Amino acid sequence: MRRIYRGVWQYFKSNKKLCALVILLVAEVIVYSIINIEASDWYEGYVAEARNVYPNDFALIFVENTKTSLLTVAVGIVPFFLGCIMAVTQTVFGLAASFKYLMIEVPLTKIIVCIAPHGVFEITAMVLAVCISVILCKDLMKAVHGFAMHRENLFRGLGLAVVATVRAWLLVCAPLLLAGAVVEVTVSTWIANVIMF
Repeated sequence: MRRIYRGVWQYFKSNKKLCALVILLVAEVIVYSIINIEASDWYEGYVAEARNVYPNDFALIFVENTKTSLLTVAVGIVPFFLGCIMAVTQTVFGLAASFKYLMIEVPLTKIIVCIAPHGVFEITAMVLAVCISVILCKDLMKAVHGFAMHRENLFRGLGLAVVATVRAWLLVCAPLLLAGAVVEVTVSTWIANVIMF
């Protein structure tokens, strides 16, 4: 597992232009969302619909975060990192909409205090999902390039990329999402009840 973390870190450390592009896009989406989005109707409808589907808060949180994480990883199949950029912008858009909705009734400091315990796990999992997605995109482009230029075995390269991606997600993101859901249902809920009431 340490090798996977190091591989992700080394890739982003050596690609500073890609990191700068992602940071600029995230900043742009945050600013746009804060200025233009009408979050209350969207967020209330989404939460009401989700609560009708899942039996309890743990299932709701874990399944929704897992779907978001898996979708973020899956868009790595889109060439030239376009899917990864789209996933980052959509995730940030959703976070900004949630924050804007919550800030109508609750000060930002209280929101941060309530989110911090589980946010450590969930935000880390989402950032690592983006990293895994970028590495998947890089590996798939490398496999296609190897096939086109050197007639290497395309399916072997694609298979190795997919197996490495699934393994990385199961060993890195899934435990973080599980821990985040447990902390959100227990610790964060307790903190929210103490602070708000």
